[in-house]
Amino acid sequence: MRYRSSRRESTAWSREFWILLIVLAGMPVGLALASEPAPDAEPETATSQATAAEGAAATPEPSHQRFDELQQRVEGMEGKLRESAHARKSADQARMEAERRLAEAMQTLEALRANQADLEQRLSNCESARTQLDEALQQHNAASKMLYRVRPGDSLALISLRVYGRSDQWQRIFEANRHQLANPDRLTPGMTLVIP
Repeated sequence: MRYRSSRRESTAWSREFWILLIVLAGMPVGLALASEPAPDAEPETATSQATAAEGAAATPEPSHQRFDELQQRVEGMEGKLRESAHARKSADQARMEAERRLAEAMQTLEALRANQADLEQRLSNCESARTQLDEALQQHNAASKMLYRVRPGDSLALISLRVYGRSDQWQRIFEANRHQLANPDRLTPGMTLVIP
């Protein structure tokens, strides 16, 4: 009796195992149910049982093949997930590096702006000093005008040649001395002329 009971459990277990494999392999459910006898059906004959046993023996190969395919697909998906995680990590690192560089660039920009303001202030100070120097130079030039005492036989062209090294600058001398010269050709010896 015990032998029959364990044999029934073994048969029931092997039927459930094959049904589970068939379902997992994606085979139609109708084929899996066809291997179990219906409650109202007649007991199977030895021939039909042998055919069912052959079908069950033939089923494991496609089931194992299907299982291997599913396992390969899972491994492929895991590989893609690893690649995706690696790409995300690389992208995060690149983003953090870009943010660090941006922060450094902003600090450099602020330092350059501060330097620019300092340079603009210094340039303004230099321009102001230059203006003051120009004014002082003009005053000095006005004060340091040369005086020339006219000699007998002098003309404005001759004086220009002596002072400037060129005789064509006589008009400058005439314009600077208009207050005392009515005519550029009439010079009186002993008169003092301002040489600009």
